[in-house]
Amino acid sequence: MAGGLLAVPPGSALLLVLVECRCSQMDHVHCHKRGAKRRSTMAISGKYGKIDIPKIGEEEPVFILRAQDRLADGIIEIYKVITSMHGSGLGEELDKEIDRFRSWSGQKKMPD
Repeated sequence: MAGGLLAVPPGSALLLVLVECRCSQMDHVHCHKRGAKRRSTMAISGKYGKIDIPKIGEEEPVFILRAQDRLADGIIEIYKVITSMHGSGLGEELDKEIDRFRSWSGQKKMPD
């Protein structure tokens, strides 16, 4: 879908690496409906094209790992180790993402 638009549904099994969301809710749409202003901008993925993600700067590059990728949960584990080495408090959030990726019931495949 390169060059197209991908709307990321709330709660989907998707991780944007190197992008930290300050929203404490997993359901971003719900969170933003409670009164926070949602700025609609388009992030850019080399594979998926323009992606509408709240709080991501316009034209900001993002890298996407999908739950269907067999290697994704291991990559998130590595990212967790690196972030903890730099004093980040993301460990618990990343553990939740790892669990979500591992419990996803869809078919797994090698990334393409």
